[in-house]
Amino acid sequence: MQSSESQPSESPVISAAQVVYTNIEAEQSPRGNRGFQTVFFTTDKIDRHVLETEIEPALQYFPRSNFRPDNSPCEFLFFTLSTGQVAIGQITPLLDEVDKFNRKKMLFAHVLVFDGPEFRRKLNNNPFAIIDAAPFFSNYAEVARSEGVEPGTLAIPSVRITAAATAVSVPSESVPAGLCTSDMFKNILMIASAAAMPKREAIRLQLRGDPNAFLGFMRTVMGLIPPAFRTACSFDTAYLSDTGQSKGV
Repeated sequence: MQSSESQPSESPVISAAQVVYTNIEAEQSPRGNRGFQTVFFTTDKIDRHVLETEIEPALQYFPRSNFRPDNSPCEFLFFTLSTGQVAIGQITPLLDEVDKFNRKKMLFAHVLVFDGPEFRRKLNNNPFAIIDAAPFFSNYAEVARSEGVEPGTLAIPSVRITAAATAVSVPSESVPAGLCTSDMFKNILMIASAAAMPKREAIRLQLRGDPNAFLGFMRTVMGLIPPAFRTACSFDTAYLSDTGQSKGV
């Protein structure tokens, strides 16, 4: 079963500004500082204040203490900025990397920032058209090799992305098993639909379960929400500490 949104006849192409955030040593940093920081961003498309107060705080990943590939999947984020731009990101745990003090739990974040009206017009406010296209960098070396990037400077150009052409699908079983009851699912849809109302106070929910299952759950939720309401919602599939609990929606 498909959602009521129109099905694109071909894969749409859309432009995105970029943010790259990771832990680097001082000699790689544009600021000359070591540690977690933004190492690249599209300076002519992303406001620095928005970067520092809205994007960077979202890029926190708290993997379990027993940091392994099977229990530390990539995190995906979807949220709307105060500028009306839409942000979709992937945070990749760097399981085999350590810093100069031999500390693990490193991460690499790549965020794509879209013009709000273009995102609605071309993609029906569907974040999975981007997530399914998998356009994200997963480590610093990939970025350094990309066109138009000069390591040691903050600037990175916008990128044109061929999005996935499929609409958000709505499975016959509306509630993915194990995450919530049918009544809870109905309440989540009501909250999500009400989110577009003017001056609506944000409501944050946390769901315990596997982050990959949570991503599938959000695919269902987005498929049932009218496209105009989707950017009033956000989601984050991260673990919280050792609980195995997603941050929420």
